[in-house]
Amino acid sequence: MRAEIKVSGIVQGVGFRPFIYRIAVKNGLVGYVRNRGDAVVEIVAEGNRDSVTQFLEDLKAEKPPLAQIYN
Repeated sequence: MRAEIKVSGIVQGVGFRPFIYRIAVKNGLVGYVRNRGDAVVEIVAEGNRDSVTQFLEDLKAEKPPLAQIYN
């Protein structure tokens, strides 16, 4: 399964990309995360369905304290 996610809000300069990397590795996923330059972080995560689902749950539940996700 492949998930393509765009996250906007206060997600740059708050440790968001390293956080995404950690939860992706924890869930056995491959892909990438990058800043788009317009206050958006783009994430592509690939793996089995259960791992991607857990990744998305972790993303919502464990975000860095200073990160604010608008969508």
